Amino acid sequence: MHAANRTVVPWTSECTSGQTAAPPRRLLIWSDGFPPDVNGVSVFVAGLVESLVARGFEIGVITNNDAAAGLAETEFAGATVWQFPFCRALADLNLGAIQQMLPQVADIKRRFAPDLIHLHSLRPSLMFHLRTAEAARVPTLFSLHLMPSEAMAGRDSVIGAGLRSADGLTTNSRAVKRGLVRQFPELEERAAVVPLGLRDMDAVAAPLPWDPPRLLAFGRLVEDKGFDLILAALPAIRRQIPDANLIIAGDGPEREPLERLVAQQQLQDAVEFTGWVDREALSSLINRATAVVVPSRCEEALGLVAIEAAIMERPVIASATGGLVEVVQPGQTGELFTRDDPHDLAAKAIALLSNRSVAATWGRQARRLVQTEFSWERSIDAFIAAYIDTVISHAAAKSQRADASGRAAAS
Repeated sequence: MHAANRTVVPWTSECTSGQTAAPPRRLLIWSDGFPPDVNGVSVFVAGLVESLVARGFEIGVITNNDAAAGLAETEFAGATVWQFPFCRALADLNLGAIQQMLPQVADIKRRFAPDLIHLHSLRPSLMFHLRTAEAARVPTLFSLHLMPSEAMAGRDSVIGAGLRSADGLTTNSRAVKRGLVRQFPELEERAAVVPLGLRDMDAVAAPLPWDPPRLLAFGRLVEDKGFDLILAALPAIRRQIPDANLIIAGDGPEREPLERLVAQQQLQDAVEFTGWVDREALSSLINRATAVVVPSRCEEALGLVAIEAAIMERPVIASATGGLVEVVQPGQTGELFTRDDPHDLAAKAIALLSNRSVAATWGRQARRLVQTEFSWERSIDAFIAAYIDTVISHAAAKSQRADASGRAAAS
């Protein structure tokens, strides 16, 4: 547990409410995952913890870890981390484990005594937070990193209850906010857009390779990511640019079907499957590409792949869906193609690969854009401002409830 006499780095902000206040000092972060888990949310939350601790905040983290036998307490970057096998207990309907963990969570909340709870959770494990709300009746900020679906965040779901009970909400793109408001119109005023920044903005970008021109698509190989679309477009691209080739990096259930499609089209000499690439090797992989393709069928929450490509000065050809339209500026940093349309994808790729100077210019402009709009420090500043807004909203709601109770008693 952190020492109670640590002081926060002085910081104030004029919030969206128009009021000026200092941020809360002790933050309890609730996350679906945390290192050594390496998914996107886990990596982001770990970076958030490191940055907040560096700014003088006291941080505790409650997270899911299904490999844990029970409650496990560790340290990370000066923060205390409590790990629970929440999801495993719920999936196994292990009532004994559930009943054991609920009072443990409540005890942590009481002992840590946070000024604010910051939720990063879209799993049923959020139930453990909701069932222990009385242990820490403090302002709560809920951050959405994924596009909410009806099944995931329906009104009667645990996630829906968590969203409605939060004093403040952030989404990582305008697209995610629109998805949230479609399901919960009453939450529009509570939600602010806070794009997630990247920490490594100083990676060295190599010149675009043209011998041969090379497209790159990377990520989890699942149907929603649309990797088959770039394979469907590749024959048309190669009819115009015969030496164009493609790298597909990543792994997942669609890898074998994609490899069969390559064989059927007799493109084995033009397509390379690298398998999974860790984050340390990602910059080198992107440097091998002339352009990066993001062919998603699904509504991407933000389009982290496009941001990572832009940092390496690569123009991006992306599906016009979700948060990707907020990252890729057509005719400036890349091109957008009609979702699920390999013919439009091929046309956009041919045009880009046929103009070396335009491709290089768009790549440089893409890097400048993301360094400005998606910087790490800007993202952290925005979350701190959201903390202040959440505290003010919580106090206002509490005052309104007290006034209503007083009027009811008087009548």
